[in-house]
Order: sequence, then structure tokens, then C-alpha cells
Amino acid sequence: SYIGLDPLRDGTLFVRVVVNVNVAPGSGQRRVLHALYPISPRLNRLAATVEDAYAKYHELDYLRDKLKLSFAMTLTMVLLFSIVTAVWAAFYSARRLAAPIRDLATGTAAVAAGDYTTSLPVQSNDEMGFLVSSFNDMTRRIGRARVEVETQREYLDTVLRQLSSGVIALDDSARITTLNDSAAHMLELGDEARPGTSFLAACQADPHLLPLAEALAPLIEEQRRQWQEQITLFASDGRRVLMCRGTALAAEGDAARGYVIVFENITAIIQGQRDAAWSEVARRLAHEIKNPLTPIQLAAERLRQKYLKKLGAEDGEALERLTSTIVQQVDTMKAIVNTFSDYAKTPTISRGAVDINALLSGVIELFRSAYPGATVETHLAADLPPLSGDVTRLRQVMNNLIKNAFEASPEPANAHIIISTSTTQYAQADHVEIRIEDRGDGLPEQLLQNIFEPYVSSK
Repeated sequence: SYIGLDPLRDGTLFVRVVVNVNVAPGSGQRRVLHALYPISPRLNRLAATVEDAYAKYHELDYLRDKLKLSFAMTLTMVLLFSIVTAVWAAFYSARRLAAPIRDLATGTAAVAAGDYTTSLPVQSNDEMGFLVSSFNDMTRRIGRARVEVETQREYLDTVLRQLSSGVIALDDSARITTLNDSAAHMLELGDEARPGTSFLAACQADPHLLPLAEALAPLIEEQRRQWQEQITLFASDGRRVLMCRGTALAAEGDAARGYVIVFENITAIIQGQRDAAWSEVARRLAHEIKNPLTPIQLAAERLRQKYLKKLGAEDGEALERLTSTIVQQVDTMKAIVNTFSDYAKTPTISRGAVDINALLSGVIELFRSAYPGATVETHLAADLPPLSGDVTRLRQVMNNLIKNAFEASPEPANAHIIISTSTTQYAQADHVEIRIEDRGDGLPEQLLQNIFEPYVSSK
């Protein structure tokens, strides 16, 4: 038997029923009852729908694994794309957020390197934008302050260069921070005395600056607020008298943070005062002494003329001798007065080329004739350069020095004098050194400060 839902040619569904019919046994016949029952159109449509759904279900069931794989791959791609997009968006956002900080770091490095013209763009109105605006305002103020500082420094450097006084600024370790040209010229400092080096060490390195180092070292070490010292140096052009004034810089508490030392060259002032004083003394002495000399001389001559013929031979001879002595001593005093008068006048220097060896040789020969028993040992350098000076006055100087050397010897007649000349370098300049040595007791130390004054001598 069979029963089923079968479509016909036109697509209409019918219920097909086939039933085997039993017949008499042994007849050898088979009968089948076949019947078709029509289905209403609505059921046909529902059946078609169910069948289509069933077919699609089988189709989807067949493609289920492939669809899962496809969906998994699609979702994986979407997920990966989403992750990449999120990472890129994160980096992009981070870069945008970090850009102002990076610009600030770059600007800070530029400011640290000395570039105060750096200006950063303001890209937002939030706290970061306010920070960038503050940074730009800070750099502008620092730039203006730096310009003002540079202007003040140039102004100060110009003023220091134009000062005739020497100015040296030291830090708390006595290192040089400022040194003007007048100070370098006045002290004749070498190349080792530059900003950053120790001033006391530079002074101790030059022999002619040792008195300056010995005088200033205790004052700086004691950190005195103000002090004043008069120091004598022997520089390339001779003796220099410096007035040094030191003032401590602004300090925290009791410790000084440095010093400003001002040097004044008062050599010409002191020399002028001494010359003026000696000139005044010489003028007054010449005036006071010269007035009574002429009456004394006239009186002596009148006594001789009036009483010489009236006295006897013995008394006349005594009168003649005494009056002649008076006249001679008056002439001597007149010569001394004339010397004082000449000193009161400004001396005239006639410079010319001077051969020191030839000048010394001529003076030495005079003393060898005057002291034949004395020994005059000479060591004259052959390569001396010619000098510019007054031959007459230099000859007077050498004559006085050699005469003093003989007189300072224990036995002038048997004196041993050593005279030498050489070239040397002292206080950053070339010099010709003339050395005259004797066997006397030497100069007293208390006289050394006054040996250049007139009429100061010691045998």
C-alpha cells in the first residue's frame, strides 16, 4: 500500500493512495486500488512553502560549516581592522596630545642652549594651551632681560675701558671675573692673568708683582669689607707707587662674595709733590743764603784792603790768609746756592743715542787714575743695544754710583769694584741692566724706600 502527497504536471498537489486488493487465493491475479484526492489551493501553497523551507533548510544544513568559517573569517577581519583602527587612533590621539609637550621640550632645550627667540604655536584653549602661552611669555621676558643685560654689560665694558684707573673684580675664591685694560697695563700682567684664573697666583708668578700679592693676600683672606693700601712696584718703566682700594661685593651674612679692587698710579703725583717741595726748599735756601754772602765777601775784601798795609809782615800774612779763606768759602757757598737754584728749575733732557759700554769705560778710566791701587773688574756685554737718553746726566749717575762704591769700601784706595752690563727681561719688557758691586756694608733696609729722593746717600 502507498499514500503520499505527489505533484502533478501543472504543479498541483494531490493525495495519492494505492492499496493492494486481496483476491481469491490461487486465482493468480493481482489487483491495486489507485485513488487521487485533490488538495485545496491553500494547502497547496502551504505545502509548497513548507517544501521550499525544507529545501532551504537542507541547503543551509549542507552549507553550515562553510558559513561558520565564512562568518568567522569575516568577523575576524572586522575585529582585526577594528583593532588596527583603534591602535592607529590611539597613536594619533597620543601624538596630538603629546605634541604640545614635545614642543615644550624642544623649546626648553632651545632656551637652555641660549636661544630666547623661541615661540611655540598655541593649538588649544585648555590647560596645555595656557602652559604654552606662559612659556612664550617667559621666553619673551627672558629675551628682553638678556638684551638689557647685554646692553648694560657693553655699557659697563665701555666705561671700564675708558677709565684711567685699573679695575679688577674677584669672586669669593680670588679668581678674576673682570679685568680692564688699564689694570692689565698698570700691573703689566701676562697672558696667564685672564678671567677665571687666580689673581694672587698670577701676582706670585711675576717677580715684580710679589709685593702686591704679599700685601693683598691677608686682606682678601680676612674678608675685610673695605681696605686701602699703598704699594710700590718696580715695573718696566721704573718705580710705580699704586694706591689700592678694595671693597667687598654684596654678601650673604658675614661672608664676602668677592672684591672690587681699584688701582691708582700715584707715582707722578708723589714725584710732583716731592719735586715741588724740594724746589720750594731750594728756592728759599738759595734766597736766604745768597743774601748775606755778598756782604760777607765785601766785608772781608775791605778788611784786607784797609788793614793789610798797616799791619806787619806776619800779621798781614795771617790777614791775607784768613780773608782769602773767607772769600773762597763764600764762592763755594755761592756755587752750592746756584746748584739749589738750578734744581728749583725744570730740568731739560737732551735725548740721544747712548753706548752704555763706552760711557762706563770712560768713567771707569777716571777712577782708575784716581785710585791706582784699587781693582776695577768689568764684565761688559758685547751685544748691548743702543739706548735713548741724556749722555750728560747718565754720566753723572754713573760717576756718582762708582764714587759711592769706592767710598763705601772699607779701604777706598784698595777697593775691589765689579762693574757689569747685560740684557734681561723684567716685567714683560726688555732691559739693559748695569750692576755696580762693592765690598761695603750695603744699603740699610729702611733707606730703600727713599734712595730715589734728592741728596739721600749712605756709604
